[in-house]
Amino acid sequence: MTPVRNLSCTSGDHDGQLDLAWDRNEGASSYEYQTTANPMDPASWTTRGSVTQSKVTLSGLTSGQRSYVRVRAIGPLGPGPLERRGEQDGAVSGA
Repeated sequence: MTPVRNLSCTSGDHDGQLDLAWDRNEGASSYEYQTTANPMDPASWTTRGSVTQSKVTLSGLTSGQRSYVRVRAIGPLGPGPLERRGEQDGAVSGA
C-alpha cells in the first residue's frame, strides 16, 4: 500500500469534531486513523478507529486543543505506511 495522499483536516460542525478526507488508495479495503496532541512523542499516537470510505468525522476531541491526525490505508497484505509528518499531518483545533 502506498501512503495516503491529500489528507485534509477541517473543523467539524460541532465542538470537539474534526472532518478528515483523503484520496482513495487503489486496493485499500479500509483506512486506520490516529490522533495525538504531541506529534513529537511516537508513543502518544492513539488509533481512533477504521473506516472503509476515504473520509471520517472525529468526535470527542477537546475543543480548543490542537489535535494532530494521520491516516493509513489497509489492503490485502496489511497496513501501509503512515504519511510522513510535516507533509500530510493535519493540525487543526477541534473547535
